[in-house]
Amino acid sequence: MKTARSSERQRNATERDREALIRARDGAGGRSLPAGRPLSSSAEAPATPTVPAARVFRREGNFWTVAWDDAVVRLKDNRGLQYLAQLLARPGQEVHVLDLVAVVHAEPGQAARRHLASADAGTVLDATARAAYRRRLVDLRDELEEAAAYGDLGRTDRLRAEMEFLTEQLASAMGIGGAARRVGGPSERARSAVTQNIRSTLKRLVQALPVLDEPLARRIRTGAFCVYEPDPSRPVAWRL
Repeated sequence: MKTARSSERQRNATERDREALIRARDGAGGRSLPAGRPLSSSAEAPATPTVPAARVFRREGNFWTVAWDDAVVRLKDNRGLQYLAQLLARPGQEVHVLDLVAVVHAEPGQAARRHLASADAGTVLDATARAAYRRRLVDLRDELEEAAAYGDLGRTDRLRAEMEFLTEQLASAMGIGGAARRVGGPSERARSAVTQNIRSTLKRLVQALPVLDEPLARRIRTGAFCVYEPDPSRPVAWRL
């Protein structure tokens, strides 16, 4: 009996020591443990579920939904959005502008590529038109002198405006050394159109969602070949 009572007193003392340790930790700002749970040197933090960030660039009928985290914008369908979607689907891959046009316009196969070797569209102004412009400028100068002599200010202003227009047209039609400037071929026209469409669309997107400036607008390169170059240290998985 003496041994049993001694063991019981020892168990009670151990329990009191344990409770004292818990109260001491609570007083220092710690968390008390439920009764019966063993003390531990470090508390395990509850697992936090990982929620994938929303990166959406998706066409829905006549509109596109573009989302970055909780920021969302909807834009009416246009060529620029269609070109961008093609580039986002091929990160790091250079795409020729004629191929972009072919895909967006649903041209079969490599139809657009056949135009690469085609001739350009000719000169901005042909020889006949340039000669006619020059003759008209000579006539305008004579008419301007006559109008000025009679003090006809209204007619003088109209003649000067026409002269300025023809002079600008001739200047734009002439290249270095007086050679006739030529209109770019299909590849050049596609490059200009695709670049303009993409840049204007990116401007609208950044205005609506400024957060897209660095991960999207600054990652698109245009030219004869266009490409979406995501930051390799921060890859983006777009939902297309």
